[in-house]
Amino acid sequence: MTFYHLPACERDVPTFLTGGVDLTVKMQPEDKSPGVLKEADSLINGDRQKAYGKPEDNFRRWMNLCAATERPRIKDLTMSDLAYLMVLGKIARETASHKLDNQVDGCAYFELYERLLRD
Repeated sequence: MTFYHLPACERDVPTFLTGGVDLTVKMQPEDKSPGVLKEADSLINGDRQKAYGKPEDNFRRWMNLCAATERPRIKDLTMSDLAYLMVLGKIARETASHKLDNQVDGCAYFELYERLLRD
């Protein structure tokens, strides 16, 4: 934990006025990371979209491959089912070993899942 001190004019208040309370403010250093949700959004609508096209198109290609298999259960999957399974896959990875990428990708797949349910 990082300690930040109040400016001298506020810190030098006589202790009888503060009841002996330490005026040191305890704060976490400012987090400069973009955050999991912002990073997931940038993946969905940024680099990955440039590389693979719109997520819906990629899921459609994926579903066409599933439909071409001889496994009946796979043939019946919907694109939203596939997105949901990807979320579960990321959760499975995260339970084995923490990695920020699991959380970012999991959020991205949940966003795609919600988007596919609306369509």
